[in-house]
Amino acid sequence: MPLLPEAEIHHFGSTAVPGLAAKPVIDIIALVGDLNEPIQALVERAGYQYPLAYNATLDRQRWLCRPSAEHRTHHLHLALDREVVDRRLRFRDLLREDDDLREQYAALKRDLAARNREDRTTYTAAKSSFIERHSLA
Repeated sequence: MPLLPEAEIHHFGSTAVPGLAAKPVIDIIALVGDLNEPIQALVERAGYQYPLAYNATLDRQRWLCRPSAEHRTHHLHLALDREVVDRRLRFRDLLREDDDLREQYAALKRDLAARNREDRTTYTAAKSSFIERHSLA
């Protein structure tokens, strides 16, 4: 039985953009019909972790990581809304096509990484306005 039956699955994030500096973490997003149904199988059969406290803050999305929250190689984002998926893919595709935008984003990421080396939450939040500004265009 597939872990995400009838899901639409995409690779996005920096590792999905050739030539873009990236942490060695694969970001995957799946458009699903039910957010909670696949969680148990993803944890038990695929080795994902499901941080309860973090997921309690999410609306109409779920987030899993593997192999652990402390050392992540994969992030799996589950989304109920097509627009959430489309926005992530739009930004990925813009970065693939636009050398200047890709370099601006890389410079932002390097700066944020240097200033937030031990604070992944702040690093991620600080990228959001750039991502939103370009993915909604």
